[in-house]
Amino acid sequence: VEGNVLTLDAWNQMGRPPLHPSSNVLYMANKKRAMPIGVLKDASITIQGAKFT
Repeated sequence: VEGNVLTLDAWNQMGRPPLHPSSNVLYMANKKRAMPIGVLKDASITIQGAKFT
């Protein structure tokens, strides 16, 4: 799981909650469930220009 890019509009259209760098859960664009950040520490996720690592 790396390099998922999603615009805020697309995220909102999917019915997802707002994402912030301080969120303790990340919702993956290609997954229907939440995953703790610890599970994704090797993932690189970009949403509206904000990079989560």
